[in-house]
Amino acid sequence: GNPLGLEFSATKGIVSGLNRTDASWDELGYWDFIQTDAAINLGNSGGPLLDAAGRVIGICTAMKAEAERIGFAIPLDTAEVVVGHLRRYGMLRRARLGIQVAEEGGEVLVVGIYPDSPAQAAGFDLGDVILELDGAEVEEVGKLRWEIAVHDIDAPAVFKIVRDSQVAFVEAHLEEAPGVAGLALGR
Repeated sequence: GNPLGLEFSATKGIVSGLNRTDASWDELGYWDFIQTDAAINLGNSGGPLLDAAGRVIGICTAMKAEAERIGFAIPLDTAEVVVGHLRRYGMLRRARLGIQVAEEGGEVLVVGIYPDSPAQAAGFDLGDVILELDGAEVEEVGKLRWEIAVHDIDAPAVFKIVRDSQVAFVEAHLEEAPGVAGLALGR
């Protein structure tokens, strides 16, 4: 990167945390930041985070200003999802389902449903336990939020749930989350 106007700079450090869910800067958030103690300064954002073999594993994104050498990178697979959105739509289009979820007893439980939302239209009920999204196991709330946020808006999201001790499937047609239109490339 080119931190603080310096023409070229490289730092080294270790990956000190994976799947950081507590480093979010907005309501929808991201699910899986890589934490590193490699120095990330103003101007490093967007630069690559490399492994020991020189392979890109993430995109440097942020630092904790009140800490020393606590930085965060978006994992490469997450960055590829965002790039796919930029290529397809010219912007990041985050999807919205319209449910509130909580973890209880190791399960992801529906605890709220917004009126006039895709979740309400699809028939979600309070107390539904979400097991899968599009065939992938749902293990935690943060990951589910991220998977919904980056889901293809033009394709239905298929949820495997448990309701009243019975396994069922719910197909939801997601909508674009409000307030994300300003995330357009070059706008």
